Amino acid sequence: AAESKKEGYTVEWYTDEACTSAFDFDTAITADTVLYAKYTVIEFTVTFNHGGDIAAESKYVVYGGKVTAVESKKEGYTVEWYTDEACTAAFDFDTAITADTVLYAKYVKESKGGCGSDMGAGFYALLSLTGAALACALFVRRKKEDK
Repeated sequence: AAESKKEGYTVEWYTDEACTSAFDFDTAITADTVLYAKYTVIEFTVTFNHGGDIAAESKYVVYGGKVTAVESKKEGYTVEWYTDEACTAAFDFDTAITADTVLYAKYVKESKGGCGSDMGAGFYALLSLTGAALACALFVRRKKEDK
């Protein structure tokens, strides 16, 4: 059987233009024969492996297409996707899919404060008040020294 000349497609050969009667390549050719090609785009599976007790999810992508990430399944965590189980090679979602692909989740606890801190907004408000009080004390001291 002839292979597809179109990348990302399979080809099937038929004896009729409507592609309803498949050609049998074991048939002896005894006269001129016209065959018709039916191309079908190849579809790949991208499996999102969450790990632990969370079921894996799959998406189907046509050859050369791009996949979109699935969302975090753990509340309070973001998810990053990797091409290896050790989660050392990040997956680039701009990558064209050309084969079945398995991605592995790395869950990262969401931060609750600014600058990577879990102290929250209350801590920063206290710092602001402390800074204001210190500035006020320095201003009063300078005024006394000026007299």
